[in-house]
Amino acid sequence: ASPDTAPTEESMAETVELAEVPLSILSSAPPRSPVGTAWQHRLAAVGGQPPYQWTLSPLPEQGFSFDATAGILTATGEQEHSSQITVTVVDQQGETRSTSYPLVTLPAAPLQITTTQLATASAGLLYQANLQATGGVRPYTWALLNAPEGLLLDSATGLLTGSHPTAGELQLSVQLTDAQGSSQDALLPLSISAGVEITTAARLLPATPLSQVDEPLEAKGGQPPYRWSLQQGQLPPGIQLTPSGILRGTTTEAEDLYAFTIQVRDSQGTPYQKSFQWAVHQGLIAQASKGCVGLAWRTQVFAQVLQQPVTAVRITRDGATIYEGSSGDFVDSPVPLGPHLYIALAPGADGHLEACATARVTVLPPTLGKGQPRVSADPYADRVRSFSPLSAGGYGASALPGNVLGPPHGRSSLEPAYRPTELVSLHAAPAAGGSIVLEFVDNILRLGPGPDLTLFENVLFISGDPRQRFMEPATLEIALWEGEWFPLPTAVNAPASGPVNLRDPGYYAQGFSGINATTGDDPTDPSRSGGDSFDLHLTGTRISWARYLRITSTGHQRIRDSTGRLIQHTSENGALSGGASSGFDLDSAAAVHW
Repeated sequence: ASPDTAPTEESMAETVELAEVPLSILSSAPPRSPVGTAWQHRLAAVGGQPPYQWTLSPLPEQGFSFDATAGILTATGEQEHSSQITVTVVDQQGETRSTSYPLVTLPAAPLQITTTQLATASAGLLYQANLQATGGVRPYTWALLNAPEGLLLDSATGLLTGSHPTAGELQLSVQLTDAQGSSQDALLPLSISAGVEITTAARLLPATPLSQVDEPLEAKGGQPPYRWSLQQGQLPPGIQLTPSGILRGTTTEAEDLYAFTIQVRDSQGTPYQKSFQWAVHQGLIAQASKGCVGLAWRTQVFAQVLQQPVTAVRITRDGATIYEGSSGDFVDSPVPLGPHLYIALAPGADGHLEACATARVTVLPPTLGKGQPRVSADPYADRVRSFSPLSAGGYGASALPGNVLGPPHGRSSLEPAYRPTELVSLHAAPAAGGSIVLEFVDNILRLGPGPDLTLFENVLFISGDPRQRFMEPATLEIALWEGEWFPLPTAVNAPASGPVNLRDPGYYAQGFSGINATTGDDPTDPSRSGGDSFDLHLTGTRISWARYLRITSTGHQRIRDSTGRLIQHTSENGALSGGASSGFDLDSAAAVHW
């Protein structure tokens, strides 16, 4: 302050009145600590008229003490405990505040069903087995979620008793719940013996969609020949069980996990049943590219196959380990030309590695021209997965997919593609924008250093001036798995005042396609190709490669960029008509790293 405004002694001596603060409890919940950990937790309040008096209800009879004056709760940590407590504070004026907290002492170990194997039972005879568990908070409650004929599980003791009339393999679905409500499920196999027995493993080797199957089942004992039949459940669509015990046919494209029961009878009519699980899934994707192979998998699918959690996998190529870890994708590089077999393995119940999925792939010679099936591979999109224009019959729609697959048709910055056989319009309207999803099949979109992808559109220089352009923007997203999209961030440069110059390429600052013209040079070299190139790491994804690309016209002031600004679109030349040749015009998509 200046000398003229400095405070005086009189002004400094004035009394400052403070507002009254209402009584409040500030404390957090007591700590959740495992058995064996002693602790103190001080309750805190503010406002009202101290000193305070505290009460806690109900106070556990054992393992805890409470100082009502200091508001200190002490735990010895000697016992497991779970309850809800109410804390109340009273000030000198009689004001009262209360709140509730959970008071929990965690078990020393997590709840776990330790029984993993059951002794073999005999058909029609009394059977008993004690199920065991550790951890959690006792008492336990047991439940048998499925109900095999003749078998019961005591909810308090975990004693399995009864008799089952038919020989075969059962899967008992058991659930254990402790006093704190924690639960653990387990599938326990129970073999019921007879004179004949199916020896094929209950978990069949996974099949890939659209694959031919010729899988014989095996049995032993009794009096051959055997006769096989499906008793319960459903085989994968397209697969039949022959009377001689062969699973034969061609799987459909649908992916699923199938459970079914098969019966075999020997020549004396003695039956034996066994339950099977068979996964039909693309559990391991192997996609060849230029000197490399993109691999992708889902551990939850492997967990279904193995019926237990999977946290890490091993991938082999032609018998040699090329990856071990917990990621869901990997690029194997370098890979020699020719065919290769990949196998995904994970630990089974006994700790030994079991095959969860297989994939065969052939690495082909690369070309910058249009690749030939089973002969060469190119860097361009290979399939139109979906096309969603705003209206049917738009410009280039009848020429799909050939006009957007392969190298760009634009020959130079001043000679962009323009024929309907060279590009397709996605359409744009003030409130909407069309889209297209492309798939890379004989190559991958590999995320490497710098730009990874270039899109080509027929950007026009107005009167030949590159500073004045006719642009129809689009945004893009990538995916490794269908439906799991990662958008590229966008940004527009809006002026501080006045209208936006939609002919200025500087307006579309980041993340847009349809901004830069094609040069006609090498489509895989962003420094020469023109078009719009993108570093796909900017999507924030951790995947190492992608196979799907979605391109969407922005429309006009329909969506916002990553900074919150509305994205504008030109209306020149019918660019917002919602049909015909409006919106982004796709020429080609080329991978830079592939």
